[in-house]
Amino acid sequence: MRQLLIASLTSAALLAIPAHAAKKQPAAAPAAQPAKAPQIEMSLKDMTPLFIDFYDAATTPVVVPSPPAAPKPPATASAPAPTPAPPAAPVKAMPNAEQRFNAWKKYYNFTVQENDEALRKELDAKFDRYAAVMKQIEGGYDTMEPKPDALNTALAAQYLPEKGMSIGFVTYVGLFEGKVMSKIEEGKQKIYLPLEVTPEQRALPLARILADNMQNTIVAWPNGNPRNLAEWVVAEGVKAHVLQNVVPGKTQAEYMDVPADWLANAQGKQADIFKEMVPLLKDSGATIETYRKDKLNEARLAGWVAVEAFLKKKARLADMIRQSPADIIRLTDMALLRGAVQANKKK
Repeated sequence: MRQLLIASLTSAALLAIPAHAAKKQPAAAPAAQPAKAPQIEMSLKDMTPLFIDFYDAATTPVVVPSPPAAPKPPATASAPAPTPAPPAAPVKAMPNAEQRFNAWKKYYNFTVQENDEALRKELDAKFDRYAAVMKQIEGGYDTMEPKPDALNTALAAQYLPEKGMSIGFVTYVGLFEGKVMSKIEEGKQKIYLPLEVTPEQRALPLARILADNMQNTIVAWPNGNPRNLAEWVVAEGVKAHVLQNVVPGKTQAEYMDVPADWLANAQGKQADIFKEMVPLLKDSGATIETYRKDKLNEARLAGWVAVEAFLKKKARLADMIRQSPADIIRLTDMALLRGAVQANKKK
């Protein structure tokens, strides 16, 4: 069922355009409230035991090969053969870099590095850091924070979804890249969670992937494609503000997933960015592709500003992504025009 932004947003937004252009708006319908948050149906693959096998091999002393014995002089009548010396006690030492790398390939054989050369370089540089985090690695998924189901519950409170999700999780140990990643394997989504990094490093990337999943089940775009640029802009803005609520303490650039220096520069050009975008909000096809690729950061900035304006009028994030195409174009148009005017006033 289509749901509209609450009436206060619509009426307040109309104040931003000339009175002669305003038309009477229909009363807003409240967002549907599910009885309880849909659940994640999850499966888990834990790669921790394989990593521990590698680490045990890489930290257990190995026997150092003895040097070859010196050749024995031939026995003569005047010089009988010397009595053989007793065998030397075996000498042990910690595995060297080559042995560590071989142990990684033998016991673990997983990496997010591009090739073996990059893996070997990172392993040599980062290996000593594992000792300080082995306790959390050994705890595996059971001691990992934040838990995906806890994040899902927090996200559901923002989105009010009607459907649950089915996701597979894979816990792994990387080389301190902190890479939370999503892959489709055998037709199912798998989210890879690194155990060697801090909860703070994992939380936002994991929440972003879960938010993408939940938001996509709500918008139900044909073939996964927004019907107009305004839908794409608002969806990116809603996601960023949802993440701000669920994972507090980060920067605006982190929530938007844009470089901080780009954001600082773009905010000085905000009026121009929005004026260029407003006439295109109803467009689809190539325009959307441009703002999903080359101009993605601009779409995210516009989304942040538009959704921020909606929130000031007490609209809910859950309602914003449930608009009809016509309504979302009109409301985003007004929000960005106001944003452009405000940006000009700051110059």
